[in-house]
Amino acid sequence: LTAGVQPELSARGEGAANVTGVAAGTVTPKNVQVEDQRWGDKLRILAGSSPRSVVTEAWTHVEDEIKRLAKPYGRRTNALTMLRALVNAEVIPGPMYGLIQDLRVMRNEVAHDSGLDPGEDGAIAYLEACVSAVAVLRTINT
Repeated sequence: LTAGVQPELSARGEGAANVTGVAAGTVTPKNVQVEDQRWGDKLRILAGSSPRSVVTEAWTHVEDEIKRLAKPYGRRTNALTMLRALVNAEVIPGPMYGLIQDLRVMRNEVAHDSGLDPGEDGAIAYLEACVSAVAVLRTINT
């Protein structure tokens, strides 16, 4: 996690946004909404004092978008099941699934391993990846 997460994301479909080269501390995708910038900025402030909290809270925003997209596809059980359903329905392309799956695994490692500290830089990199993932997921209509 401390190596940083620098995703290149793209969503499919009309109006799809491309998110590339997310640098720590800045979010530059054209489709990042003001509310995403706000929660990202609030969490960024916490990165120095509570990096684990930043990781777990940032993931909740990604998970909320997964739930939104998965709603038409039946029961919402957990993030992994919903992600698989979205890939099978060709709502989320494979590379996006891979990034979100990596974010989910990292979140679980931080949340469940009390000895794992992502550090401030790792938390900010994770946060930036989540903000970007949310921005791309919001461009997908089901």
